[in-house]
Amino acid sequence: MQTRESHGISVGRLLAALMIACLAVSCGGKQPESPVSSTTAPTMPGDHPPVADAGPPLPRLAAGTVLAMVGDEMITAGDVDATIGAMPGADRLEYTSPEMVRDLVESLVDRKLMAAAARAEGADRDSPEQVLAAAWLAGQLAGVPVPAEADVAAYYREHGNEFRVPARVLVTRVTAATAAVAERLRRELARGATAGELGAGPAGEVLSASQLWLQDVEKAPEATAIALALKPGEVSRTVPVPDGFLVMRADRVEPAGPRPLAEVSAGIRASLEDARRQAAVAALRDRLRSSAAISVDEAVLMSYRPPAQGLP
Repeated sequence: MQTRESHGISVGRLLAALMIACLAVSCGGKQPESPVSSTTAPTMPGDHPPVADAGPPLPRLAAGTVLAMVGDEMITAGDVDATIGAMPGADRLEYTSPEMVRDLVESLVDRKLMAAAARAEGADRDSPEQVLAAAWLAGQLAGVPVPAEADVAAYYREHGNEFRVPARVLVTRVTAATAAVAERLRRELARGATAGELGAGPAGEVLSASQLWLQDVEKAPEATAIALALKPGEVSRTVPVPDGFLVMRADRVEPAGPRPLAEVSAGIRASLEDARRQAAVAALRDRLRSSAAISVDEAVLMSYRPPAQGLP
C-alpha cells in the first residue's frame, strides 16, 4: 500500500461525503454480499442515455478487499458498497468515478478517526462507528462561533462589489399593430393608463400590454436601453419592433448601486458560518490525521466498481 495525504480534497465535498457515510447504517444501508468477481457490470437508470464503446463488463472487487488502513482497522470494498447503497439514488450516481470514490474512502477514514476520538473521550464503545463519529463531529462544530453583526458588516464593506445590482426600470409597455395606434396609446400612457386598461382596447389594435422590470445588462436590447434612459413617469417614443410598434412608460426607476445590508445580511451570515465550519472540519481532520497511521491502496482503489443499482 501507498500512504496518501488527502489535504487537497475539497473540505466541502469531504464533509458532505462524511455525513453521508456517518448516516449510512441509520438510513438502512446493509453491507451486500459480493462475490470475488462478477460478470454483471454496474447498471444505469432506464432513462440514462447509452454509453458508447463502454467495452466489456469489468469484474467487481470482493467485499473483503482492503482499500485503506487506519492503524489496524480496515476499510474494505464492502464498506464502500454499503455506504453507496445507503444513499438516495441520485447521490449514488455521483460515485462512479475513481476521484469520487477516493473522496468517499477518505471520508470513511475520517469516520474511523472521529469514532476513535469519541471513544477516547468516554463515549459508549459499543455504539456504531457512524453514530459515534457523527455525534463527535457535531459536538466539535457546536463550538464554532456564530458570526457577529460586526463580522457581517465588515464583510459587506470589504466585498461591496459582490452586492452591487445593475440599474433597472419598471415599465408599463404596450405593443400596437400600427404606428397610429401606438401614438394614441402614448397619450393614454401619459395620462396614467394601466396595462389592463390598455389591453382592453379594440381587438387587433393592441397586440400586448404588460408591466415588467427591465434590467441593465451587457448588450441590452434597444428597447431596454430606451427604457433605462427614461425618467419616472416619462413615456418613450414609438419604437418599431418585429411584431409592431412599442411604447413604454417608466413607472419606477432604480439606479445601479449596492443592495442594502439588511437585504443581504442573512446570506452573508450563512456564508461566513459555513466557511468557519469548513475551516473547523479541516483543522479537526489535520489534528486527527497527524498522529494516525493511514494508508490507501491506490491501485486497488482505482479498480473499484460500485454496486449495480438503478434509481429507486
